[in-house]
Amino acid sequence: MVKFDEKRCTACGACAVACMDQRDVDVSARRPYRVVYEVERPDGLPRCVSSACRHCARPLCAEACPEGVFRRDGELGLVLYDNTRCTGCGACAAACPFDALSFDFEGRVDKCDGCADRLRAGLPPACAAVCPTGALHE
Repeated sequence: MVKFDEKRCTACGACAVACMDQRDVDVSARRPYRVVYEVERPDGLPRCVSSACRHCARPLCAEACPEGVFRRDGELGLVLYDNTRCTGCGACAAACPFDALSFDFEGRVDKCDGCADRLRAGLPPACAAVCPTGALHE
């Protein structure tokens, strides 16, 4: 699972591009699974923030979903999903405190899957593989 070190992040966006490429996400139609941006801290200095699925130990999205779309993968520790069961009610998105869920063209939930296929193949997640500063790492 990817960890984020905001002190090392420069908000270059390489992670978002790698994620979009890996998952073939068209950003003109929906937002990428990982979004990195700068916000101003109380002391006026910039702070980098990464918005992506945190693969929570207790995923509120899964608890809120009436269709059982989400499941916790015991092997990888990721929150995976089967959006063919999704009715598009939005309960999961409303429950997620990290604004990490988006919806596809059919109105079904779509989110970061932690690059589960890459992990199973012994590769790092796409976002971590391209991060030039090591802000995203396993």
